[in-house]
Amino acid sequence: MFMYPIFITDDPNASVEIPSMPGQRRWGVDRLEEFLGPLVNKGLKSVILFGIAVKSPKVSLACSTGALARPI
Repeated sequence: MFMYPIFITDDPNASVEIPSMPGQRRWGVDRLEEFLGPLVNKGLKSVILFGIAVKSPKVSLACSTGALARPI
């Protein structure tokens, strides 16, 4: 089964290119239907979500401050 990777960010209106991954974007939850609608109409049945916190500062351990308290 094909699972389409979707990168979600904490900015609800985001649609931002991911420079290191050509053709991929970080999406805000308010823009997901716009992106996924045409794919679902073409037969997409499953996705895998990757949460990316852009607004949360990182600490020296390379994890977001409060990541355990607020998982994405």
